[in-house]
Amino acid sequence: MELACVSRMPADRELIIIVDRPARQMRRAVKPKKVSGLMPQVHNQTKMSDSHYNQATVYVVDDEPTVRQSLQSLCTSEGWQVKVYADGTSFLNAVSTDNLGCVVLDMKLPGMDGLQVHEEMIKRRVTLPVLFYTGFGTVQTATTAMKHGALDFLEKNQSPDHLIDSIRNAIDKHNHVIAHQRQAQQVRQMLDSLTPRESEVLTLVMEGQTSREIATQLHRSEKTIQLHRANIMKKFNVRRVVDLINLVTTAEEA
Repeated sequence: MELACVSRMPADRELIIIVDRPARQMRRAVKPKKVSGLMPQVHNQTKMSDSHYNQATVYVVDDEPTVRQSLQSLCTSEGWQVKVYADGTSFLNAVSTDNLGCVVLDMKLPGMDGLQVHEEMIKRRVTLPVLFYTGFGTVQTATTAMKHGALDFLEKNQSPDHLIDSIRNAIDKHNHVIAHQRQAQQVRQMLDSLTPRESEVLTLVMEGQTSREIATQLHRSEKTIQLHRANIMKKFNVRRVVDLINLVTTAEEA
């Protein structure tokens, strides 16, 4: 058994990486130092900042049982849910598009390789960020993976701490993506609530036309167009046209 202390942690904690050589298992243990009066405050801050991480699922796709077992132990020690798969097909058949999380994906797999699995995820609109984790990394494969939209490319001989940081970053980004998608869905529901005339007016507002110009084009009075615009703003719960345009653009780009 080998112990290694890493000094990257805050002053009131020290990080111990424990590697069990026979089983090739890794786990992280955060060992608080005895600092009088500081621990309750630090503990509460960690809980608050890490609360959404505990809801995340890390999908591990690797054909080596020892690697799957090691990564499962490592990620579980961080409080994440972990699901492991020996090949890309079983992962694709089981993955949920609703879960917050990320994918730790080996490059060389039986059947589909890592790049093919990632391409299939994109086709299926699975938004989970992908971290390629391989023992056969080259500059060419790393470049190809990043061009395909991978968030990171890690070699298996790198520090477990590096992998944990990458997973945290991936979960943060996916949390942002999910929030963006939910907002876009709400905006689409607002768009569906518009009357046909309000939809016409909104389209012209998005083109930058004034109420007078819209009134002329639709052969209505300017006062009527202003009333439609007011109803649209109320349904979208905004006060400025620029905010309305930003919301609609968000839904169109999602």
